[in-house]
Amino acid sequence: MTGWLAARRAVSSRRLIPGSYVTDGWRLLRVISQIRGPRWYRMVVLEDCLTLEVSGYATRELRNMRLARVPTGRLSVA
Repeated sequence: MTGWLAARRAVSSRRLIPGSYVTDGWRLLRVISQIRGPRWYRMVVLEDCLTLEVSGYATRELRNMRLARVPTGRLSVA
């Protein structure tokens, strides 16, 4: 692995904003929503962009996935 993915650090569950994209190095995932409970509990709902499968992940699971945000560029129309 080279480039931005090799040097990535796991993104915090607080920074997983609905509509943003993340990767675990194999899959492209879109953040659908965050579900917040007490301070120590947070769940993030992710959609697999290939299979369109939607799953919820708790904070501990997200840490183990070592997700990285996918950089998105701005579209420029000539």
